[in-house]
Amino acid sequence: TATSDKVLEGSTIYTLSGLVAGTMANNANKTLSATTVTESDDQNNALITIPSSGYYDETSQISVPIETIKNNVSIGKYIILGSGTSYNLKSNYASYGLNENDYKTFTASNFIVSVNSLRINHSGGVGYCDDYRTETQSGGNVSKSYNATTGVLTISIPSAYNKDYSGSGCGGTSTSTANISISVYLVY
Repeated sequence: TATSDKVLEGSTIYTLSGLVAGTMANNANKTLSATTVTESDDQNNALITIPSSGYYDETSQISVPIETIKNNVSIGKYIILGSGTSYNLKSNYASYGLNENDYKTFTASNFIVSVNSLRINHSGGVGYCDDYRTETQSGGNVSKSYNATTGVLTISIPSAYNKDYSGSGCGGTSTSTANISISVYLVY
């Protein structure tokens, strides 16, 4: 019952109707350019359309310009997690738009913590500052840690109590801990 387009070119078969010469293109050991590249609905795969019908084997290749992939497929993503100091990606994966086991692939480097503002009560200085520098005593960095087994991201905000402080528009010694505003992003 085969028709000529289902038989490899250069081959023939005999059917009830007689001799059929094959017309299916032999794309073995050829590189052909893809006709379209799109992104799957779940955004986890690039969908590359086979350029033409025919026979393909393990030596066949489909070529796609890198620029086409960049223009049609989301290479990187980011999610705004919020402004808190603890996030459980394992338990809350769906609310962040993640797949169930994505949390296992992240490291602390996948997370960005942006400091938006800082308020510290001071003696001998202004209480609101645009930046945070503990120039004469220790402690002043917002830090992050991520446990890929539990899926928990933890943000640590420094204590500024009784630290000498200098920065843009302020100075003196802090008399209370920092009240800090942050934004947390997941980039993958």
